[in-house]
Amino acid sequence: MQEMYLYRVLNKNEAVKIMTGGKIPQGANCVIKKEDVTVIGDMITLNIKLKEYDNYIFKGEDIKKGQLIINKNQNIGYDGIGVLASLGISKVTVYDDLKVGILNTGTELQDINETLENGKIYDSNRYTLYSRLLKLGIQADTICNCSDDIYWS
Repeated sequence: MQEMYLYRVLNKNEAVKIMTGGKIPQGANCVIKKEDVTVIGDMITLNIKLKEYDNYIFKGEDIKKGQLIINKNQNIGYDGIGVLASLGISKVTVYDDLKVGILNTGTELQDINETLENGKIYDSNRYTLYSRLLKLGIQADTICNCSDDIYWS
């Protein structure tokens, strides 16, 4: 097996070692996985049957020219970052995570960690809103519990 192949065309019955995802040399008609051969010196023996273009991924096969990769306003996770990197894209414009404040109104609201007083209700909306916002990827903080009485001071 030859290590350097970039500057010549492979002949029939020749093989070269390439790295996973590496450029396939001209003249090659299939890619053989390392685990499917036995190497003895500079010779290999195939341990499987192959067809022409087995294990090939042709340029543009996984992502077509003009294909949308990531939608506008979409969260970019590890998989999106990997796709961008595979295309040589190192920078994208992103927005900071959203941050909101939860303002509870109502003198009848009481914290769930306190013993419920007569005439009061537990402040369940704060936790419902907080949990929903968190699930949406939005950072939330409770600003305060305020009266809904316009004369309250």
